[in-house]
Amino acid sequence: MWSRGRRGPRRPESYKLASGTIEAFAALLKTYQSKRQHPRTRDAQVLAIYNLLRGFPDLVKDFYQFLPEEDRAGARDVVAAEIKRLDA
Repeated sequence: MWSRGRRGPRRPESYKLASGTIEAFAALLKTYQSKRQHPRTRDAQVLAIYNLLRGFPDLVKDFYQFLPEEDRAGARDVVAAEIKRLDA
């Protein structure tokens, strides 16, 4: 989304992603959408996407916003539980 700055339109922030990240992200999203009915698969896909975007908190936030509203809280919970497990 373009935002308007003091001097006119401002370009959205750009990110330096590792080679293949966008392709991997697209493949994970496709799998997420095709296998949403099974919670374990859904959770595994959410964690894979989180790990792919981990260094980019704005992209992780955008990913959560992309999810259907009914899936957002569950996705955040899965990631929080994984972070807690890794910190233990």
